[in-house]
Amino acid sequence: MAEYIKQEMSEQMAGGQLEKKAYYRLKTYSNFSMEEFIDFMVNNQGLKEGEVLKVISGMVNEVAHILALGHSVTIDGLGTFRASLGVVADKEMDGFDPEEESKRNAQSVGVKNVLFKADKRFVRAVDSRISLERGEDSRISRPQSTREERLGQLQGFLQTHAFATIRDYMHMVGLNRSAATRELRSFAEDPATGIATKGQSSHKVYVRARE
Repeated sequence: MAEYIKQEMSEQMAGGQLEKKAYYRLKTYSNFSMEEFIDFMVNNQGLKEGEVLKVISGMVNEVAHILALGHSVTIDGLGTFRASLGVVADKEMDGFDPEEESKRNAQSVGVKNVLFKADKRFVRAVDSRISLERGEDSRISRPQSTREERLGQLQGFLQTHAFATIRDYMHMVGLNRSAATRELRSFAEDPATGIATKGQSSHKVYVRARE
């Protein structure tokens, strides 16, 4: 039996006001280690420990090899893996200003994450096996600030930092990711805020606009 938790979060509404909404998440009791997972496989599939370890280790190594060659990997019934790039530590985000010489080369870009998108059949398989009961509610205290106050916080942050990420802003003002993303986008679209962007898609950051 697994427990679900009803969690209170804040969503930004039109006009910059915050509205509290309920979201649901699964309570995580523990994280299976490699050894525990292998024991689980041995006990439930009737396989030998060495066989399971060899297959898992081989899969990890070969998926890493294929991703490093620039491919994605789909395992039917499980999902798709693909590599995500970013600049290495202590390097600034590059831009596309034709008046500026590019600061980046191959040595300053590397794999920052491996993304996984679950196969719908895998999601259905988990759902078909799960048995839920309600756990304790979780209420998250959020600052009741206005859009203008949050803009002031961001502007102050950028006085002492080269840029702000979405995660920085989430922690700064207490919005969830979707609300923080929408509000940052609205700031960048309004020249009066003094906020601009650098980078693209998942590498986008927010900076002080040039005067």
